[in-house]
Amino acid sequence: MIYRNVETNYINSKTDSRLIRYDVIKIDNDTYHVKVIDEQQAGIAQPNLLVQVDQFDLTRQQYNEKYDVGNRAIVRTEMLPGFEGTISDYLQDHRNKIS
Repeated sequence: MIYRNVETNYINSKTDSRLIRYDVIKIDNDTYHVKVIDEQQAGIAQPNLLVQVDQFDLTRQQYNEKYDVGNRAIVRTEMLPGFEGTISDYLQDHRNKIS
């Protein structure tokens, strides 16, 4: 299958200025697959060899659970961010954790 809706982000962290690549692949309206790719800089490998560090899925179900979407017992005083609007925040949090 060919996925054409792919976004590439280069992200640094608060403590590490080195950029790590995040490829966000839209599988469908409710699922994004993320591949975390880094350049290997040391060891016996050729310089600039790309290495997949991590991969994970971001789903609307995870979003619904985190923001308690669908719970009618909660009254909100502000608007929730949209599902797609939270992806960059999740990527930045992930990058901060691996630095």
